[in-house]
Amino acid sequence: MPPLSPQDLICPPMSLGEYVKNVYRQNPLPVSKLVLGQVQPDQFLKDLFCVLSAIGGLEPLSATRPNATDLKQIYDQTIEVPPATLASDGKTIVPGEGKLIEICAGNQPLVVDKLRVTPSNLTAVQSGQIAFKRLAVMGFSEEFCAAGEPGNGSDNGVFQSVEHIMLCPEAGFDVHARNYDLFSPALFTIHAEMWGTC
Repeated sequence: MPPLSPQDLICPPMSLGEYVKNVYRQNPLPVSKLVLGQVQPDQFLKDLFCVLSAIGGLEPLSATRPNATDLKQIYDQTIEVPPATLASDGKTIVPGEGKLIEICAGNQPLVVDKLRVTPSNLTAVQSGQIAFKRLAVMGFSEEFCAAGEPGNGSDNGVFQSVEHIMLCPEAGFDVHARNYDLFSPALFTIHAEMWGTC
């Protein structure tokens, strides 16, 4: 590997995708290791990197805001989810389901800054549920369980937002809404803000 230039210290040669992969693999401080491996630092430089790492100063800026050439996409839509039905046994409720959004990183990292689903009618408030599906995201799994639990022990009528998701290239997931009411359709509104970056 060629030695780093002063420009590399200002703009380290590590893309957001490489950074996210290193973090998911639990390799701490990938940028500082890259830089400190190329020079013989004195104690001041080591301390400086330690402080910068602690306050997030070594993270790629494109993870927190779009670069000047990155397009920020804003997505708003209201979806109607049909009522639930009864299974053949006549007792089990099969919820109505609808896809709210499909998120795919493509060939570059994608930052999903905001991803909010809110109920838009009383049926969604009382009988609605959110499900994450077709997940191809490191650290996520089918039926992703976010931190925190509903107060009454049921996921119906609880809308917990997930924000600031970093997707590696070619990762993606879908957000679905479910309706457990047998008689009325449910309306859900989704708001997403995201950008692809290098």
